Amino acid sequence: MEALSESMRGAWVAFARTGDPSAGASTVRDWPAYTARERGTMRLGRVVEPLSAPMEAERAWLDGRLGPYGELETRSLDHVRAPAKGT
Repeated sequence: MEALSESMRGAWVAFARTGDPSAGASTVRDWPAYTARERGTMRLGRVVEPLSAPMEAERAWLDGRLGPYGELETRSLDHVRAPAKGT
């Protein structure tokens, strides 16, 4: 657990400093840049490894029901408006 904690901490520090979680002294190497096509993801656990499009079938299923940004879920709330100021 300590090794995972150190890996995550190093990745956050590297990301804050450089915008790249695998830069510098980070113990996490080869963190893939995220693109909508590749969906590069870093698995952090017992094994630390880069993955391409993990859980793609599940993501595609949700996209089909909610849309890529969840807009189908929120579209039904368009009629709800915030109360006017002072009410």
